[in-house]
Amino acid sequence: MVPTWFVVLSSRRFFSKADGKQSYNFFRTTYLNRSEIPAALFWTYCIGNVLLNGLNWFWFSKMVKTVRRKFASSR
Repeated sequence: MVPTWFVVLSSRRFFSKADGKQSYNFFRTTYLNRSEIPAALFWTYCIGNVLLNGLNWFWFSKMVKTVRRKFASSR
C-alpha cells in the first residue's frame, strides 16, 4: 500500500509553476465564459480562488517555519 503522503508529493510538486498556470487557466476560462455565468458566481469564484491560494501560501510558510524551528532546536 502506497502512503498517502507519497501519492500527494509525487502527483503534485509543491508550489510549482503548474499551480500558477492552473490559476491562470481558471481565470481565463471563467473570463471567456463570463456571459454564461451569473456575475455573483463569477466574482465569488475568482475572489475565492485568490483568497484560498493566498491562504495555502500562508499556511505552507507557517508549516515550513515550524519544521525549521523544530530541527534547529534539536541540534
